[in-house]
Amino acid sequence: MIKHCLLAFAAFGMCMGALAQEASVAPGINDNFKRDPKVEEYVERFEGESRSIYVHRQDILESLELKPGMAVADIGAGTGFFSLMFSEKVGQEGRVYAVDIAESFIEHIKKISMEQGRTNIEGIVCDERSVKLPAESIDLAFICDTYHHFEYPFD
Repeated sequence: MIKHCLLAFAAFGMCMGALAQEASVAPGINDNFKRDPKVEEYVERFEGESRSIYVHRQDILESLELKPGMAVADIGAGTGFFSLMFSEKVGQEGRVYAVDIAESFIEHIKKISMEQGRTNIEGIVCDERSVKLPAESIDLAFICDTYHHFEYPFD
């Protein structure tokens, strides 16, 4: 089911990619994240057993069928718990791009990655219009509970 939803979403995105979007669909939705959010508060909020996504993280991970050597973008990486899980699955020969609009989240992910010896994770601070990934650099784009933060979803 999850895989089919991801494929349908990707197909929709490819069809809509030709349309340029001039106005934000949610102006200011990311302002709090651009102002240096308190990472510790978000770790507690995002990585708790009361959050369905966190409870089902292993099922989500398994549904992606990641393989060693793959390049994965965790778009809207937040506190990075999926990025770290992806890192293990793709192995040292793989690559994980942790992408987020909040610089403090990316710094947090970099710190944890270094502490755990994960050298295959690269943090990228994106902006409202671009994930800032190198062209043709990934095998899979992972988006979980962040689409509502896309100000320009058709760009």
